[in-house]
Amino acid sequence: MSKYRAANGIQLTQGLFLEHGNQDAPYTLRDYDIEKNGKTYKSIAEIYRNSIDEYDAAMKIVESWAHWQKLLGLGWFVSGLETTQGYRFTGLVDWRLEMQMRDESRSKQQLQELAETGNVSASRYLNEMSRKGSTKAVGRPEKKPKQTKAGSQVTQLYSQFKK
Repeated sequence: MSKYRAANGIQLTQGLFLEHGNQDAPYTLRDYDIEKNGKTYKSIAEIYRNSIDEYDAAMKIVESWAHWQKLLGLGWFVSGLETTQGYRFTGLVDWRLEMQMRDESRSKQQLQELAETGNVSASRYLNEMSRKGSTKAVGRPEKKPKQTKAGSQVTQLYSQFKK
């Protein structure tokens, strides 16, 4: 039987984690591996963080996309929870955000390395990225609808009323 399934063959969810009371669990919800009673519990967050993408993480963690989908159906797994040990598990939403920031940072680092070797396209792209972060608008200004002053509307209504 797989370490990811119960004795009856059902895919484990809470049973995968030490924090849910399973001493035989392979994982911890913490951001780092922990050792308890001579057993090492691997950090699921660290495995996710060191994966190429979510599919890669799923294969490393539960060896099945279907099993991963089952975990995604659990609100506490996606959004996080406060464990009974007083540890705050932040959840998959935060891991996804961290992975996105990691990927953006790696891409930017690669672009900077290319720009330093004289790659004009990389330099141009980095320049455009830095402009998007600035407060100055780029391009043609938006056309704004003419706004009439409240005073002139009152004057128009008054003149129509006098007629």
